[in-house]
Amino acid sequence: MLTVVLVVAAGLLIWPAPGPRAPGRSLRPGRGPGPAAIGVGRISGRWIVPAIAGTAAAPGMLAGSVPIAVASALLAGSCVAVVRGELRTRAARRLDDAAAAAVRTLVRELRAGASPESGLRVAEVPAEAVEVHRRLTDGRVLAERFGLPWVVVLEALARDLDDLAAVGRARAGQLAGPRLSGWVLAALPVLGILLGYGMGADPLAVLAGSGAGAVLLLTGVALTCAGLLWTARIVR
Repeated sequence: MLTVVLVVAAGLLIWPAPGPRAPGRSLRPGRGPGPAAIGVGRISGRWIVPAIAGTAAAPGMLAGSVPIAVASALLAGSCVAVVRGELRTRAARRLDDAAAAAVRTLVRELRAGASPESGLRVAEVPAEAVEVHRRLTDGRVLAERFGLPWVVVLEALARDLDDLAAVGRARAGQLAGPRLSGWVLAALPVLGILLGYGMGADPLAVLAGSGAGAVLLLTGVALTCAGLLWTARIVR
């Protein structure tokens, strides 16, 4: 059970995420970022958690142990859900950094005398950065309405995006400890089982071989998964 969970979690954590797509040159707001926009399009379907949970439960079902199968499914599904949330957060930060860099490039192009259309082509604002596209469009409208140079509005936007990205990086660093603590606490029951085997006992046989053991196993795994998911929610 532990091996399946660790392999699944590690595989999802290192799954290569596609980078931002080509720029949206027309600056058309309105489409929200889909799964591909946050870099987890290959694993973002709603089926992934049930599928992984079912896969983790299969060995227990084949062995005829329903408690082990249910516990494996709960643990694997919870780990996958937490890892997916972490992937979304990391991909969103990468998208924010890419959008900020694109706006800075656009400012440099306009300062160098390029036209807005040419500057947008060079800057390559990620199409998934819908909010940035909206702010670019609104800024251009305001600049034209009040006779301001668009580049002045863009410089303010670039500073704002840089500040937001810096805050996001600082927050991620501050939350690294609590995030790791959640994983460590979730792993302690598994380490306890391994310690039991090291002492010559057979904990899983006890947990899966009797009614009281099955209740203890499922209760412990359910509480562990709840703690892991709740910790992830607090961190988010």
